[in-house]
Amino acid sequence: MKRNLTESSVRSTAGCLPVPLFNQKKRNRIPLTSNPLKNEPSSSVTTHSFDFSPTSTVPGYQLKLKEKDNSLRIISAVIESMKHWSQYTYKTALLFEVLGTLDSAVTPGSYGAKSFVLRDGKESVSCIFYEIDRELPRLIRGRVHRCMGNYDTKKNIFKCVSVRPAIVTEQKTFQEFVKIADMEMREYVKTMNEV
Repeated sequence: MKRNLTESSVRSTAGCLPVPLFNQKKRNRIPLTSNPLKNEPSSSVTTHSFDFSPTSTVPGYQLKLKEKDNSLRIISAVIESMKHWSQYTYKTALLFEVLGTLDSAVTPGSYGAKSFVLRDGKESVSCIFYEIDRELPRLIRGRVHRCMGNYDTKKNIFKCVSVRPAIVTEQKTFQEFVKIADMEMREYVKTMNEV
């Protein structure tokens, strides 16, 4: 079946906005590579500005400058920082990410628990991992491992929920993450004390 197309009926759509479907409003065909605001007539361009500053009012509501946020915070920390920041777990949920060298043998305990000691420089912490839904991977003494969990200040133990060998890129960037996390936590504690 051949179609006879005249030049006036052929339209190229390459690089243009799609043809409107169903009950959509018909738009001018504008090349995708151009600035739409420059190509549209100025009479049809309407710009709206919204003020979302903390002190602005929304009809019927007043946005608060300081709002209590109890969402989970994952904190990259050295052992000393973890022990310090864990005193604020009563204000917000904290999950710590710690990189350290395995400094002991992994010993089995009751209820599927595995205990070991993690060291970073002068500081060390006793760790426990419960093999509930997965086994503890093989840990090698003297190697750097990444542990995530909660620090129990009463028992002086780091309860790990994830343990694995740390990759090289994590080890290189970890100190920068610790600095950022310390700065953010200082700001958070300062804000919480003002409320």
